[in-house]
Amino acid sequence: MNSYFLENTSSAIIAGGNSKRFGSTKLYILFRQKRLIDYAIELAHQLTNHTCIIVGNAEITNIPDIPQYKDIFSNCGPIGGIYTALVHSPTARVVILPCDMPFLSVAIYRILSDNSIDTRPVIAVSPDGIEPVVSIWHQSSIPAFEVAIQQKQYSLRPLMQELDANFVDLINGDSIYHPDWFRNINRMEDILTLENIPMIDEQ
Repeated sequence: MNSYFLENTSSAIIAGGNSKRFGSTKLYILFRQKRLIDYAIELAHQLTNHTCIIVGNAEITNIPDIPQYKDIFSNCGPIGGIYTALVHSPTARVVILPCDMPFLSVAIYRILSDNSIDTRPVIAVSPDGIEPVVSIWHQSSIPAFEVAIQQKQYSLRPLMQELDANFVDLINGDSIYHPDWFRNINRMEDILTLENIPMIDEQ
């Protein structure tokens, strides 16, 4: 897979979830002899020159040379993770990556970047709907995040509407769409289900 570096952009991996459906933290779970978190790190390194990991309360071990930041506001869900990423980012624009989608591709973020409009958030739309943690955000949205969190409005949908987010339909909008891009691992049985699916760059 060719690198597609995004200028004036950093990457943030959202890894602070509680993994309730999985039953334990899934970041260290091996999928094809590689930890789930490592897939996200490799993708981030192909996108930008700076990567950080947003964690909940505990740091992730054996991750050298990548800064980790605990959620500024805990137990808020993805809105807290994205807010923390924006606050700590050394760049105004931040690519957001989930930690449990090993089939994500550089191509997704290329399409999102190509559809950027000013400082509006750019959000992927998959067959399952809006994917707010497969997205690009701008630090200018920090005040709106703070208001929403202070008011305990933890759903990202009203915030995305307020910020006039650009929702990019990756199913119908581009001929290179791949049906396995957004497959995620939420439960132990998902590992077995996805084990036989070829990695996209292997096909």
